[in-house]
Amino acid sequence: SENTITVKADLTQIVDFEKDPVMVPLSVSCTGVAQTDLALSRQTIPITIENVASKELPMTVTTKETTPSNNYEVGKLTPSVDRIIVSGPESVITQIDSVVAEIDVTGLMLNSELTATLKFIDKSQNEMSEDIINDDITIEGDIKKVTVAVELWRKRSGVLFDIHYSGEPAEGYQVYNIYTAPDELTVAGDREARLARMRKEREEKERQEWIHKKIY
Repeated sequence: SENTITVKADLTQIVDFEKDPVMVPLSVSCTGVAQTDLALSRQTIPITIENVASKELPMTVTTKETTPSNNYEVGKLTPSVDRIIVSGPESVITQIDSVVAEIDVTGLMLNSELTATLKFIDKSQNEMSEDIINDDITIEGDIKKVTVAVELWRKRSGVLFDIHYSGEPAEGYQVYNIYTAPDELTVAGDREARLARMRKEREEKERQEWIHKKIY
């Protein structure tokens, strides 16, 4: 089999931490080869050392330009974690402005739990590269993934206006008709809101019937 050559940079052997860059000594080994027969073209490599920083970031959710099925719209979005703590090189961490959980709701017709892709946004509002995220940023708390609970609201089209007005027009005029633009709306809401509205309408109807009976 082929011999395996291993070059090791031993950070414990750094002599002077005040230099920039710091020089780290190298050692080499190879299976089946005597140490006296091995040599390196260079004995040290330069590396830059900086402080480790951490930052707590609130989690926001975005669906980007994706939309659910025609009869629905996105109501509530609830991430599995509402904030994360990240750590890494100070020069990287200080550039992070926010973290976004991105999900795709294309064609969704049912309330769902979707796995999100985390996007880190820098101070210039640009998305940070995958290389920086993978190499320099650590999410504390052993968070393997972030999911988002998606609550859909059913849309109702053709909702007309019930118009009331106050005051009276100038003498010699009367209100003949009232027009609105648009003449109807499309509304959306969750099931609990619709049930609450129906209960309120039923209670109002019962109250009016009671008043009518009381008078007559």
